[in-house]
Amino acid sequence: MEPNDIRKVIQRGLSELLNEQAERSPDAPSPSPAAAPTNSSPVASGRDQGVVRVARGAYGTGGRFKDFVRSANARAKTEPKELMKDLGINSAATGEDIAQIKRILNTAFHSNATMRSAYAGVRGVTELVAGNNSVDALGINLAGLDKRNGIKFIMHVLSAAKRAGYLNLTGSIEINKGAKAPIILYSA
Repeated sequence: MEPNDIRKVIQRGLSELLNEQAERSPDAPSPSPAAAPTNSSPVASGRDQGVVRVARGAYGTGGRFKDFVRSANARAKTEPKELMKDLGINSAATGEDIAQIKRILNTAFHSNATMRSAYAGVRGVTELVAGNNSVDALGINLAGLDKRNGIKFIMHVLSAAKRAGYLNLTGSIEINKGAKAPIILYSA
């Protein structure tokens, strides 16, 4: 199978997964503005606790994100628990921030065939980040998804996990491009 064919299969599968729940309950009420968190954007300053953000320049350049990535954003905001259920995540993770994220991502990658075909796995790595500082990080390897959309999709998964109450961070987490893995996550 050609790489473009693999990407199409993954995109179609992720899109179907994300749209399946929406089709099952099109009358689902939207959350009231009063129930929305005060910081509706998951991207915030590095000093904020419990925030997951993407490092400047990590997305690179290039037009719009794929449709299935935008669909994940919508589901992460409106039906986070259903998205988590579809990814095989049924309970809150515990432990240090990075350990919680590793558990959530490993569960999603191993429980959902579409995620398994998009991502090749997660492992611990040591990376150099801004100012040549060495950090212990999670390295995410890609299978059939490009780095730009892979970063954005991970952002939506973690945002949904936070909204669903399955990810309880004590510090902030940054997602970036890595040298030892295409995508890295580390405590910022």
